[in-house]
Amino acid sequence: MNADRTARLEKKIAGLARTRYIPETEAGESKQLASQLGGVAWLPRSSKWPRCKSCKRPMHLILQLTAADAPADALVVPKGKVCQVFHCGRTSSCDEMGYASTPDGHGKLVRLIDAKSAVRAADPPDHLALGRRIVGFASAPEVPGHGDVIDHMAAKLNAKELAAIRDSEQRPYGKTKLGGWADWIQDVQSDSCTKCDAKMRFVLQLADEVVEFGDGLAYVQQCPAHPEQFAMGWSMT
Repeated sequence: MNADRTARLEKKIAGLARTRYIPETEAGESKQLASQLGGVAWLPRSSKWPRCKSCKRPMHLILQLTAADAPADALVVPKGKVCQVFHCGRTSSCDEMGYASTPDGHGKLVRLIDAKSAVRAADPPDHLALGRRIVGFASAPEVPGHGDVIDHMAAKLNAKELAAIRDSEQRPYGKTKLGGWADWIQDVQSDSCTKCDAKMRFVLQLADEVVEFGDGLAYVQQCPAHPEQFAMGWSMT
């Protein structure tokens, strides 16, 4: 597009930019409760390792995020809480594609636990992926992808404008991240809070670093009014 058309497009999507946060990690796990990808989870005292409600096998810890590390404008983790994301890993049989509220969804669990009562799991499953400490985040602005542009904008975009968004350097990042806009592989997905029926917002995207999502991505949503209410789904190419 020429400069004038680019300026008009930027004006149309002004105000829709969001900040994404890409985890920066180091190998190994901390001896203290910390944020991490994979590895051994810290569990509420006297509790057992979460198991899949379908196959009854221990699930994989994908993400553990403390309140101190959570970007406030991405995923809400109240003070004194820790967010954890678990998944069975058997996407073909225990977890069908599409959203399910957790912890009711088979094969998936997203929850907040109390940091004070959390202890490192004494007897973790032996099939876990090696843990990586989250030591920071690389942040950058994102504009919505094709599906979210249509859902969030009253102004219509022409074919050239949609193509420009798809090719933009600020298009949604296609790997693990917090916040920003989802890189929807299929159609835009959404769920409603089981407490207030409000539409949830996208807060987290997970690539297949710990669990394989059939060459796809997993997406987590959270209720703005009830941060303990989550939904998780995934899709594949």
